[in-house]
Amino acid sequence: MRLGIEKLDRVLGEIEGGDVLLIETIGSLGIELLSKVIRGSRDAERRVMILLSKGASERRLLPIDGTDLLILGKNVHAERLYEILHRIKGLPEGSLLVAIRLDVLLLFRPREAIYMFMEDLVSTVQEKKIIFVVTVDKRNLKEKDIAIFENLATHIIDITETVDGSNVTLVMRVKKSPGGRSGFCRFSIEEGNISIGEPLVEG
Repeated sequence: MRLGIEKLDRVLGEIEGGDVLLIETIGSLGIELLSKVIRGSRDAERRVMILLSKGASERRLLPIDGTDLLILGKNVHAERLYEILHRIKGLPEGSLLVAIRLDVLLLFRPREAIYMFMEDLVSTVQEKKIIFVVTVDKRNLKEKDIAIFENLATHIIDITETVDGSNVTLVMRVKKSPGGRSGFCRFSIEEGNISIGEPLVEG
């Protein structure tokens, strides 16, 4: 799978079954990237499953028609996590699994339990050759949390914003991939389309 954004695809390369793409972001920044991935997978007749928390604002921004939707409530007990893993194991090879704001789980369950769930989830994805895209809001994560997520990922995109007075600039970089990494580049979103601009020059 490729994202369909030339400058990103050039660095990321092909994202294959069993790979894990981690998107570190702020809030819902970059949701258009997820929408593009989901639409592209549906067009390719790839099975799509979306995992998100109850009441998540991202739900109304995503093309969820024709996808399998798993909703996480506040009562995220061990049995529910096991049920989710069981559902994912039922996906056919080559499916796309999108988990949105998985950092929310850390609010409701002990960290060690979520670390173990993530390891089991990635193990299942690798076994079933599923493409796994997961987003986290890095503002809610401790350094150890970020290290755990990054260690499990094969590809990482880092999305953030820089503020200079009243000017806010959206930037992203490839933080990890088999093909290497990149510096931060400006990006813009117009009518749902993402355009990657010039590298950010630090002054």
